[in-house]
Amino acid sequence: MFWDYFQHLRVRSHLSFDLWSSHNPRSSLGIVSHQVTTPGVLHSATLGFHQFHAPYSGYNIAQVLPQVLDKLKITEKIGYITTDNATKKDSAFAELGKILEKTSIVFNRETSWR
Repeated sequence: MFWDYFQHLRVRSHLSFDLWSSHNPRSSLGIVSHQVTTPGVLHSATLGFHQFHAPYSGYNIAQVLPQVLDKLKITEKIGYITTDNATKKDSAFAELGKILEKTSIVFNRETSWR
């Protein structure tokens, strides 16, 4: 049912994600999707929770995001991405742009997706 919801999604899905670090060199990435349906109802769902076994970097964040989006087949349905202003997330957006450049999706880290 969860997968079917995204397959038939007719509105853009906006993402938010955050990272947490622990004292053992593990880090965790949580990815959440948000949609507002036609009657104006907000729906949110956790898309993924990934654990890095080393300190995270912009490069490895950017490797995980497309995998999660591709698995759900919603890469082309993404609207905006919201996160905090950590430097590693800036580099993640730069890396994500390089990855998506290989597809037909245009990614601009200044305006998120278009």
